[in-house]
Amino acid sequence: MVAVTDAELEELPLPTAKAIEVVAFVPAASIDPVLLSGDSYFLQGDGQFAAKPYAPIAKALARNTKVAVAKLAWHGRERLVLLRVGDVVVVAHVLKWDDEILDPAELAPKGLEVTHSEIDAAVHLVDSMTTARDGAL
Repeated sequence: MVAVTDAELEELPLPTAKAIEVVAFVPAASIDPVLLSGDSYFLQGDGQFAAKPYAPIAKALARNTKVAVAKLAWHGRERLVLLRVGDVVVVAHVLKWDDEILDPAELAPKGLEVTHSEIDAAVHLVDSMTTARDGAL
């Protein structure tokens, strides 16, 4: 065994320090919103060399309903991100790692019975309050 200090760990280069590593392409609808951390960033290629792979990937993502799950280095640590095309650029949405998500099963109400009329009333409420989204909330 070899002891490694925190300072030595911080000096280790991350494999994604200068590039984004695409792990997989998945259907956008398959990403559970609970995975999103809330942080989003616009990405751009750093110079002509980076623009060459950036442009075709951006156009390919814009053509279909897939997004990329990727890893990138951010503030000295590797982050998991979802890449999608925004209006004109690629947007990176920071994702949570599996171990950052709590199991919701223990939060669900137990022993509650709900009647059909209560569900119907809730559906009516949802329908009566539904509006078309015009871009502003």
